Amino acid sequence: QAIKADAKYYDAYNNRMNIEMRTGRNDDAIATAKKMEALKPGDAMVNLNLGIMLDKKGDAKQSLQYYTAATNAIDKQLKLKPDTKTKAALIIQKALIIRLMNDKAAFQSLLASLKKQSDIEPQTINVVTSIQDVPTSDLQKSILPYLK
Repeated sequence: QAIKADAKYYDAYNNRMNIEMRTGRNDDAIATAKKMEALKPGDAMVNLNLGIMLDKKGDAKQSLQYYTAATNAIDKQLKLKPDTKTKAALIIQKALIIRLMNDKAAFQSLLASLKKQSDIEPQTINVVTSIQDVPTSDLQKSILPYLK
């Protein structure tokens, strides 16, 4: 009903997508996420959601495009010099996405870069380090329900 009242109500689409994902209506969830993408082009979380859903569907090529778009969006946010807590969350999100991409070289590059930066908290580096050995399927299962 909220979408009928306001076709640009992003949160209503987000709620719909989450319900569709939880009820196994993945094609509907992907269609809803693509509508969200039109409302917020370049949004990291929308791109991440689409990447995971398409990856689970077996569309590796398209999921990689969305994962890449998500990391690019996070890089843009990091350039805005967010506060320490937000920066840590963005870095962890980026590490998760790179792991979902199965790009071990990019993950190691990110980790090495973080270790060289004096403004990165040790906790953030520890979390990123712990992500590197988690199987992709476990990452998908554990993070997809919490994405918004």
